[in-house]
Amino acid sequence: MKTYMVRNVEIGKDSPKICVPIVGEEIEEILESAAEIADTKADIVEWRVDYFNSYDNYEQILICLKKLRSLLRDIPIIFTFRTDKECGHKNIDRDYYTKLNKLAIESSLIDIVDIEVNTIGDDMKELIELAHKNNVLLIGSIHNFESTPTREDIMENLKYIESLNVDIPKVAYMPNCNEDVMNLLAASKDIYENYSDRPFIAISMSDIGFISRICGNRFGSAITFGTVGKNSAPGQVDIDNLIDKMALFS
Repeated sequence: MKTYMVRNVEIGKDSPKICVPIVGEEIEEILESAAEIADTKADIVEWRVDYFNSYDNYEQILICLKKLRSLLRDIPIIFTFRTDKECGHKNIDRDYYTKLNKLAIESSLIDIVDIEVNTIGDDMKELIELAHKNNVLLIGSIHNFESTPTREDIMENLKYIESLNVDIPKVAYMPNCNEDVMNLLAASKDIYENYSDRPFIAISMSDIGFISRICGNRFGSAITFGTVGKNSAPGQVDIDNLIDKMALFS
Protein backbone atom coordinates (compact mmCIF):
# COMPACT_ATOMS: atom_id res chain seq x y z
CA MET A 1 0.00 0.00 0.00
CA LYS A 2 1.29 3.47 -0.86
CA THR A 3 1.89 6.06 1.85
CA TYR A 4 1.93 9.85 1.70
CA MET A 5 4.62 12.02 3.22
CA VAL A 6 3.00 15.30 4.26
CA ARG A 7 5.56 17.60 5.82
CA ASN A 8 6.96 15.34 8.57
CA VAL A 9 3.96 13.01 8.78
CA GLU A 10 3.74 9.75 6.82
CA ILE A 11 0.08 8.87 6.34
CA GLY A 12 -0.59 5.17 5.89
CA LYS A 13 2.41 3.93 7.84
CA ASP A 14 2.30 2.48 11.36
CA SER A 15 -0.43 3.69 13.73
CA PRO A 16 -3.24 5.95 12.54
CA LYS A 17 -2.26 9.60 12.52
CA ILE A 18 -4.19 11.78 14.97
CA CYS A 19 -6.07 14.73 13.51
CA VAL A 20 -7.50 17.47 15.73
CA PRO A 21 -10.27 19.76 14.42
CA ILE A 22 -10.47 23.52 14.89
CA VAL A 23 -14.08 24.67 15.12
CA GLY A 24 -13.87 28.33 16.13
CA GLU A 25 -16.27 30.98 14.88
CA GLU A 26 -13.89 33.97 14.95
CA ILE A 27 -10.24 34.30 13.93
CA GLU A 28 -9.10 34.96 17.49
CA GLU A 29 -10.78 31.78 18.74
CA ILE A 30 -9.38 29.78 15.84
CA LEU A 31 -5.84 30.98 16.49
CA GLU A 32 -6.09 30.28 20.21
CA SER A 33 -7.10 26.71 19.41
CA ALA A 34 -4.24 26.36 16.93
CA ALA A 35 -1.68 27.57 19.45
CA GLU A 36 -2.96 25.07 22.01
CA ILE A 37 -2.97 22.20 19.50
CA ALA A 38 0.58 23.02 18.37
CA ASP A 39 1.85 22.04 21.83
CA THR A 40 0.18 18.60 21.79
CA LYS A 41 0.99 15.32 20.05
CA ALA A 42 -1.44 16.02 17.20
CA ASP A 43 -0.12 14.83 13.84
CA ILE A 44 -2.59 16.79 11.69
CA VAL A 45 -4.96 19.72 12.16
CA GLU A 46 -8.31 20.06 10.38
CA TRP A 47 -9.75 23.55 10.00
CA ARG A 48 -13.53 23.20 9.84
CA VAL A 49 -14.32 26.31 7.84
CA ASP A 50 -18.08 25.79 8.08
CA TYR A 51 -17.87 26.94 11.73
CA PHE A 52 -16.17 30.20 10.70
CA ASN A 53 -18.48 33.22 10.78
CA SER A 54 -16.65 34.75 7.79
CA TYR A 55 -16.93 31.59 5.68
CA ASP A 56 -18.29 33.69 2.80
CA ASN A 57 -15.37 36.13 2.79
CA TYR A 58 -12.41 34.93 0.72
CA GLU A 59 -10.08 37.58 2.12
CA GLN A 60 -10.82 36.63 5.73
CA ILE A 61 -10.35 32.94 4.94
CA LEU A 62 -6.92 33.60 3.44
CA ILE A 63 -5.92 35.83 6.36
CA CYS A 64 -6.89 33.08 8.78
CA LEU A 65 -5.08 30.41 6.76
CA LYS A 66 -1.87 32.46 6.71
CA LYS A 67 -1.97 32.86 10.48
CA LEU A 68 -2.77 29.19 10.97
CA ARG A 69 0.14 28.17 8.77
CA SER A 70 2.48 30.31 10.82
CA LEU A 71 1.23 29.04 14.18
CA LEU A 72 1.10 25.35 13.26
CA ARG A 73 4.58 25.35 11.75
CA ASP A 74 5.12 21.90 10.18
CA ILE A 75 1.82 20.33 11.26
CA PRO A 76 -0.19 19.44 8.12
CA ILE A 77 -3.46 21.33 7.66
CA ILE A 78 -6.65 19.79 6.28
CA PHE A 79 -9.09 22.35 4.85
CA THR A 80 -12.67 21.15 5.32
CA PHE A 81 -16.00 22.80 4.65
CA ARG A 82 -18.62 20.32 5.82
CA THR A 83 -21.97 21.19 4.26
CA ASP A 84 -25.30 20.94 6.06
CA LYS A 85 -26.12 17.96 3.83
CA GLU A 86 -23.47 16.02 5.75
CA CYS A 87 -24.20 17.60 9.13
CA GLY A 88 -22.00 20.66 8.70
CA HIS A 89 -22.89 24.10 9.99
CA LYS A 90 -23.58 26.10 6.85
CA ASN A 91 -25.78 25.79 3.77
CA ILE A 92 -23.95 26.77 0.58
CA ASP A 93 -24.54 25.93 -3.06
CA ARG A 94 -22.25 23.71 -5.10
CA ASP A 95 -20.74 26.60 -7.07
CA TYR A 96 -19.55 28.36 -3.94
CA TYR A 97 -18.38 25.07 -2.44
CA THR A 98 -16.26 24.44 -5.53
CA LYS A 99 -14.84 27.99 -5.63
CA LEU A 100 -14.02 27.91 -1.93
CA ASN A 101 -12.07 24.68 -2.18
CA LYS A 102 -10.25 25.92 -5.28
CA LEU A 103 -9.22 29.02 -3.34
CA ALA A 104 -7.81 26.88 -0.54
CA ILE A 105 -5.99 24.52 -2.90
CA GLU A 106 -4.34 27.37 -4.80
CA SER A 107 -3.38 29.28 -1.65
CA SER A 108 -0.21 27.22 -0.97
CA LEU A 109 -1.27 27.28 2.68
CA ILE A 110 -2.90 23.87 3.08
CA ASP A 111 -1.65 20.31 2.71
CA ILE A 112 -4.89 18.33 2.37
CA VAL A 113 -8.44 19.18 1.31
CA ASP A 114 -11.55 17.19 2.24
CA ILE A 115 -14.14 17.12 -0.54
CA GLU A 116 -17.63 15.67 -0.15
CA VAL A 117 -18.12 13.27 -3.03
CA ASN A 118 -21.90 13.67 -3.07
CA THR A 119 -21.72 17.47 -3.00
CA ILE A 120 -19.06 18.16 -5.62
CA GLY A 121 -20.50 15.85 -8.28
CA ASP A 122 -19.01 16.29 -11.75
CA ASP A 123 -16.47 18.86 -10.54
CA MET A 124 -14.49 16.21 -8.66
CA LYS A 125 -12.09 15.45 -11.52
CA GLU A 126 -11.23 19.12 -11.93
CA LEU A 127 -10.56 19.53 -8.20
CA ILE A 128 -8.39 16.41 -8.06
CA GLU A 129 -6.27 17.69 -10.96
CA LEU A 130 -5.98 21.11 -9.34
CA ALA A 131 -5.02 19.59 -5.98
CA HIS A 132 -2.30 17.43 -7.49
CA LYS A 133 -0.99 20.36 -9.53
CA ASN A 134 -0.59 22.28 -6.27
CA ASN A 135 0.84 19.35 -4.26
CA VAL A 136 -2.28 19.07 -2.12
CA LEU A 137 -3.69 15.67 -1.13
CA LEU A 138 -7.41 15.19 -1.62
CA ILE A 139 -9.70 13.28 0.74
CA GLY A 140 -12.93 12.17 -0.91
CA SER A 141 -15.56 11.74 1.80
CA ILE A 142 -19.05 10.43 2.47
CA HIS A 143 -20.75 11.04 5.84
CA ASN A 144 -24.03 9.75 7.20
CA PHE A 145 -25.02 11.07 10.62
CA GLU A 146 -28.20 8.99 10.82
CA SER A 147 -27.30 5.38 10.09
CA THR A 148 -24.74 2.83 8.91
CA PRO A 149 -25.18 0.87 5.68
CA THR A 150 -24.45 -2.83 5.32
CA ARG A 151 -20.91 -4.16 5.26
CA GLU A 152 -21.20 -4.67 1.52
CA ASP A 153 -22.40 -1.11 0.94
CA ILE A 154 -19.61 0.32 3.08
CA MET A 155 -17.10 -1.53 0.94
CA GLU A 156 -18.78 -0.36 -2.26
CA ASN A 157 -18.69 3.23 -1.06
CA LEU A 158 -14.97 3.04 -0.31
CA LYS A 159 -14.30 1.37 -3.65
CA TYR A 160 -16.35 4.01 -5.45
CA ILE A 161 -14.52 6.88 -3.79
CA GLU A 162 -11.16 5.30 -4.62
CA SER A 163 -12.24 4.83 -8.25
CA LEU A 164 -12.49 8.63 -8.53
CA ASN A 165 -8.70 8.71 -8.04
CA VAL A 166 -8.78 10.62 -4.76
CA ASP A 167 -5.74 10.20 -2.55
CA ILE A 168 -7.56 9.18 0.64
CA PRO A 169 -11.13 7.78 0.59
CA LYS A 170 -13.13 8.48 3.74
CA VAL A 171 -16.43 7.20 5.13
CA ALA A 172 -18.01 8.06 8.48
CA TYR A 173 -21.32 6.62 9.68
CA MET A 174 -23.59 6.84 12.68
CA PRO A 175 -24.12 3.44 14.31
CA ASN A 176 -27.47 2.55 15.84
CA CYS A 177 -26.31 -0.73 17.36
CA ASN A 178 -23.14 -2.73 17.97
CA GLU A 179 -23.66 -4.67 14.76
CA ASP A 180 -23.26 -1.44 12.78
CA VAL A 181 -19.83 -0.92 14.35
CA MET A 182 -18.81 -4.49 13.59
CA ASN A 183 -19.90 -4.08 9.97
CA LEU A 184 -17.79 -0.93 9.66
CA LEU A 185 -14.73 -2.64 11.11
CA ALA A 186 -15.19 -5.77 9.00
CA ALA A 187 -15.56 -3.74 5.82
CA SER A 188 -12.50 -1.67 6.74
CA LYS A 189 -10.39 -4.77 7.34
CA ASP A 190 -11.49 -6.36 4.07
CA ILE A 191 -10.71 -3.21 2.09
CA TYR A 192 -7.32 -2.91 3.78
CA GLU A 193 -6.27 -6.51 3.23
CA ASN A 194 -7.81 -7.29 -0.13
CA TYR A 195 -8.57 -4.20 -2.15
CA SER A 196 -7.22 -0.72 -1.49
CA ASP A 197 -3.76 0.40 -2.62
CA ARG A 198 -3.88 3.67 -0.65
CA PRO A 199 -4.63 4.94 2.86
CA PHE A 200 -8.29 5.39 3.74
CA ILE A 201 -10.38 6.53 6.70
CA ALA A 202 -13.33 4.56 8.10
CA ILE A 203 -15.07 5.85 11.22
CA SER A 204 -18.04 4.76 13.26
CA MET A 205 -19.27 7.78 15.22
CA SER A 206 -20.75 8.35 18.69
CA ASP A 207 -19.85 6.51 21.89
CA ILE A 208 -20.96 3.20 20.38
CA GLY A 209 -18.42 3.52 17.60
CA PHE A 210 -15.52 4.74 19.71
CA ILE A 211 -13.51 1.57 19.19
CA SER A 212 -13.20 2.42 15.48
CA ARG A 213 -11.22 5.52 16.48
CA ILE A 214 -8.57 3.61 18.42
CA CYS A 215 -7.96 0.37 16.50
CA GLY A 216 -7.16 1.63 13.02
CA ASN A 217 -3.81 -0.12 12.90
CA ARG A 218 -5.66 -3.45 13.20
CA PHE A 219 -8.43 -2.64 10.71
CA GLY A 220 -6.67 -0.35 8.24
CA SER A 221 -7.98 3.16 8.90
CA ALA A 222 -5.08 5.62 8.48
CA ILE A 223 -6.33 8.74 10.30
CA THR A 224 -8.34 9.13 13.48
CA PHE A 225 -9.78 12.24 15.12
CA GLY A 226 -9.28 13.51 18.66
CA THR A 227 -9.96 16.82 20.36
CA VAL A 228 -8.25 19.68 22.10
CA GLY A 229 -11.31 21.53 23.34
CA LYS A 230 -14.44 21.34 21.19
CA ASN A 231 -15.24 18.34 18.99
CA SER A 232 -16.51 18.35 15.42
CA ALA A 233 -18.35 15.00 15.44
CA PRO A 234 -20.00 12.66 17.96
CA GLY A 235 -17.59 10.28 19.67
CA GLN A 236 -14.40 12.34 19.43
CA VAL A 237 -12.46 12.40 22.71
CA ASP A 238 -9.57 14.37 24.18
CA ILE A 239 -6.27 13.65 22.42
CA ASP A 240 -4.51 12.37 25.55
CA ASN A 241 -7.34 9.92 26.22
CA LEU A 242 -7.25 8.86 22.57
CA ILE A 243 -3.51 8.22 22.66
CA ASP A 244 -3.82 6.14 25.83
CA LYS A 245 -6.57 4.00 24.31
CA MET A 246 -4.76 3.59 20.98
CA ALA A 247 -1.79 2.15 22.84
CA LEU A 248 -3.94 -0.85 23.73
CA PHE A 249 -3.95 -1.84 20.02
CA SER A 250 -0.32 -1.04 19.22
